[in-house]
Amino acid sequence: MRKFLIVVILLLVTSPSVSQDHNWDLPMDPPPKVTDPKEIKKLPPPPENLPAPKEPIKFAGSPLGGTNIVFVIDLSGSMMVPAGSMINENGDVIQGTRIDRAKIELIKSIIALDSSYKFNIITFTCTMGRLSHELMQATPQNKTHAIAFVRGMYASGGTGTGPAVALALSDKNVHSVALLTDGWPSCLGSSDTFALHRQLIMTANTQKASVNVFGIGAAAYQQGLDFCRGIANDNGGFFQELR
Repeated sequence: MRKFLIVVILLLVTSPSVSQDHNWDLPMDPPPKVTDPKEIKKLPPPPENLPAPKEPIKFAGSPLGGTNIVFVIDLSGSMMVPAGSMINENGDVIQGTRIDRAKIELIKSIIALDSSYKFNIITFTCTMGRLSHELMQATPQNKTHAIAFVRGMYASGGTGTGPAVALALSDKNVHSVALLTDGWPSCLGSSDTFALHRQLIMTANTQKASVNVFGIGAAAYQQGLDFCRGIANDNGGFFQELR
């Protein structure tokens, strides 16, 4: 019996110690790896020559929003009224009419278009014409075609402003419209033709494009001036009288 007790005691003394929390069967997490600072990858430095931001589309010197724009040009008979001195796209001072001024501003805008932009041109009397049935990329070829189209414009007829701007806005990819007019609408045969034209434009503008209005001779008649300003205010744009 004494020998048995001695053996038991020796076994207890020589056996490995057991943790009190009884977690001896759980694997231990490996120690965290320490990264040598020399192995840390550094971010590349920013490029020295960042591309310049694209020049915004402009008409008569004023920037227009968006990258898809339609120029809507009044070709009514009153656009043949003399408009005094003006500077053409070549820098020459000439004497011209309202339509001549419209052509000059439009050609300047087309020349300056960045190739990433899209554009179109709609002309109107009581009927409408357009450069293209859809927005065109501002490639050199398309810009040359557009300038030839502008040079061939002539003024004669009534003033169907509302239907023309509504046609421009029927393309829901259009972000911005530049309307150039001398301000007095007609063609619809309504006793309240000003309100009807404005309503046609607002109804068509479901995409909330900005409609910016450039008056040329519009200030000669208060109603025409109010009409131009009203279209701009209705559609988140601005009004500018060309001097």
